[in-house]
Order: sequence, then structure tokens, then C-alpha cells
Amino acid sequence: MNRIAEQIRERVTMREAAEFYGFDVTRSGCIKCPFHAGDNQASLHIYPGKGGFCCFGCGAKGSVIDFVMLLFDCGFSTACERINADFSLCLPFGNKTTYREKKSRMSAIMRVKDHDKKLEDAIIV
Repeated sequence: MNRIAEQIRERVTMREAAEFYGFDVTRSGCIKCPFHAGDNQASLHIYPGKGGFCCFGCGAKGSVIDFVMLLFDCGFSTACERINADFSLCLPFGNKTTYREKKSRMSAIMRVKDHDKKLEDAIIV
């Protein structure tokens, strides 16, 4: 997941994310902070490139992933998946296999090995 997060930070700028999610970014790179009430002036500063953001009103700061986590109240992996989908990055998110699926695969492999062993023993005799 760290490589995917790194690729997201490299490919999606904070400005692109803010504009995509409906915020008007000023020429100086600021928006009204969505994380605290009563922000009459744009107190959230967006840094260029991979710089991220910092709000001088509430203290929220971080990368584009942190912004999406705070904006949509979700976890790290959900935010990465959302950015991946929203910006059509086509980053590979590995298949999450459960313990039951892993155990089932191992059982199938063991059955095949046992079958091969029996065939091998039958041929030798």
C-alpha cells in the first residue's frame, strides 16, 4: 500500500484534488477550509506539487491522501482507493484474500501433491 500511496502523491497534486472535489482555489493557492466552521476567509493553504496542505485556522495538514481522509471521513486505504478511482489512475490494488481462501488453496495444492505422489508410486511398482 505504501508504493500505491507514493504513486498517488506523485501523480495527483493537492490543487487538482481540491478543484476536483469542488473547491475554488485562489491564485495564491488557498481555499475555505472544509474542516472547521466559520471560515470566512480562505485559511487552508495548498502547497504546489507534492507539498500538500495546511490550514492556519484549525491546524489540519497533510498530503492529498490526508485531505481525502478528512474530507470524506474515511480510512487510509479507502482514501487511496477513492483517489485511484476518481482520477482514473489505474493503480493495482492487490486482491485481499481471506484466511479461508488461503486455507482452501493450500488444501487443493496438498491434494494435487498427494495425487501426484500416488501416481509416481504406482508407476515405480
